[in-house]
Amino acid sequence: MQSKLKFLSMLVIVISMMCIVPTVFAYKAGDIAGTIGIGTYESPVRCDNFSELKQALENKDIKYVRLDGTINEMLPLTKKESSGTGLISAIQIRTEKHLILNGDATFTVPSTDVNEYNTIVNLLHVMGTNFELLGNGSLTFRAVATNASNAVLYVDGADIRMKTTIQEGVSLIGSFNTEVYGHAIWVNSGTLIINGGTFIGENALNNDIASGVGIYGGYTYIYDGEFRAYNKGSASAKLYGVNVYDEDAYMEIRGGKFYDFKVPS
Repeated sequence: MQSKLKFLSMLVIVISMMCIVPTVFAYKAGDIAGTIGIGTYESPVRCDNFSELKQALENKDIKYVRLDGTINEMLPLTKKESSGTGLISAIQIRTEKHLILNGDATFTVPSTDVNEYNTIVNLLHVMGTNFELLGNGSLTFRAVATNASNAVLYVDGADIRMKTTIQEGVSLIGSFNTEVYGHAIWVNSGTLIINGGTFIGENALNNDIASGVGIYGGYTYIYDGEFRAYNKGSASAKLYGVNVYDEDAYMEIRGGKFYDFKVPS
């Protein structure tokens, strides 16, 4: 009887110890079909299409992602919710990420019935976390939208200590058929640091706005880079390398080339 009690006591102890040992889930190479790499600095998850890129950037266990090759792809659309606005970002980044551009990628929103489908207005939406964009490649986003802050990169940090950093060698091109606000980068809040690169906003309609970087709020630090905008339609469009919309937005410039610059009057 005592032997049985000892055995049961030991069994209870072992089970208790197993219950308090934390379970660790880690990303493993190949968890996202078609990719290799484990998401670390030494072994980034390597993507060559939109589906892989979205899964990798939205996976909380992956820190380093590499976008490889020459890509020209239409983005998948989702149906509108009856109660929603229909304005969405293609990829939402909520945890620390480092995206390495290793090639030239273009993602385009197809022309659709905006009453039926969500309108994708931003490609990458950084939401309150640390994000770094680096490498030697380009990222182009083409979209059709109305009254929206269209951008390749939309910075929306809740905490100024969370930084979005762009390194030298990166090119971002935002090309839009839109009524207003076409940008390579739109800073809504948080902190943006630009150490170099090329940032181009393009529009094709009349009386609209295009900017390399549009600043509505937050803290922006520019140390180097080239900033410009183009219009494919009318000369009446407002074109700025950098456009500061709000007088309360903080901006510090140490270098760079700016093809027109606008601050609040």
